[in-house]
Amino acid sequence: MKRTVSVLIMVFYVSAAGTVTAAIPSAFTAGTAADLKSLVEAERAFSRLSQEKGIRTAFLANLAPDAIVFRPTPVPGRKAYEGRSEIPGRLSWQPSFADISRAGDLGYTTGPYEFRPEGEGAGGPSYGHYVSVWRVQADGSWKVVIDVGITHPRPKTEAPGIQLDKVWMPVPPASTADPEIVRSALLAADRALSDTAVKTGRPNALLAAFAEDVRIYRPGVEPFVGRAAAVKASVGLPDKWIWAPRGGGAAASGDLGFTYGTLKVGPDEFSYFRIWNKLGEGWTVVLDLWSPVPGGTGR
Repeated sequence: MKRTVSVLIMVFYVSAAGTVTAAIPSAFTAGTAADLKSLVEAERAFSRLSQEKGIRTAFLANLAPDAIVFRPTPVPGRKAYEGRSEIPGRLSWQPSFADISRAGDLGYTTGPYEFRPEGEGAGGPSYGHYVSVWRVQADGSWKVVIDVGITHPRPKTEAPGIQLDKVWMPVPPASTADPEIVRSALLAADRALSDTAVKTGRPNALLAAFAEDVRIYRPGVEPFVGRAAAVKASVGLPDKWIWAPRGGGAAASGDLGFTYGTLKVGPDEFSYFRIWNKLGEGWTVVLDLWSPVPGGTGR
């Protein structure tokens, strides 16, 4: 998608009290307002279909041919759902934050979800936060290429609504890049941070790569925002963090991408997922998620 002008898209949280709080990186630039709104509506339609027709039906209608889902390790998404029957229960979710590349070809949304099982012996509801990465397909439609999330106790506050607004900015048009070249460079950057962590015995380089408003997703707790909060949360964890990137993707504009792989924090094993933004010369991590793998405590 060619762009002669980019826009600044603001995503706001609207609290029950009516207070509006910006929930977006301060230097965020993206494709057109229409691109972002179409992404958010695709996510909303995905959730509606899940509630109306069932989880399996909704996922098979929205997963891209090359989609990856985490179970908890990354596996081919369509195969995971094609090989099972419909899931008894009601899964609902809503986006509360969204971001998109300048090219308008890659974006993601995230927000709270709730699953209410049905049938004999069904337990109580479960809660968590999802992250969906979407890519524009050849026919112009959005499809999910990554589906991942965490579980946590019932949220203490009601989920905020999402409101989209735009402020036109005289920023340069989106440049073009080979997504595969960008993907390889991003994986190399992630791998270099891991190598530094191994050599130094500490994850300081990764923490320094976090954006000031990075979104942190850890199992068992609601997501939190901010590099300072991430550093504070790392206190008390083992110093030894070892991770190995296994895959990733990037936008055609070379400013938004993701990586995922395996992570060990001391004796505990996780699958990790990161979203990266490139503002200027370097990449910064804007979302970091850990999904515990059986065999480690995941705590």
